[in-house]
Amino acid sequence: MPESIGVAAVVTEFLMQSVGGIIRVFPCYPKEQDAKFTNLRAQGGFLVSAEQKDGKVTKLEITSTVGGTLRVLNPWLGQIVERATRPGQRLVFTG
Repeated sequence: MPESIGVAAVVTEFLMQSVGGIIRVFPCYPKEQDAKFTNLRAQGGFLVSAEQKDGKVTKLEITSTVGGTLRVLNPWLGQIVERATRPGQRLVFTG
């Protein structure tokens, strides 16, 4: 059981990182491979869903579960976006 938890953590880090309060999607995932994930939990009480196709992020949705400040690295512009959120708010980002 502990091994499977460790493997899941590594896979999650390839798909989404939440370090220092900044959410990053597909930070280590190969650009030549398509990928998709739904509702990975990030620091600050955020649920993150994203999709990558043909080397580009095509979908990014973040739901705030508790409210607070969202900080996410915009995968299209490479800039950090900071936004106040309220509990239950769903944010959709497009490129």
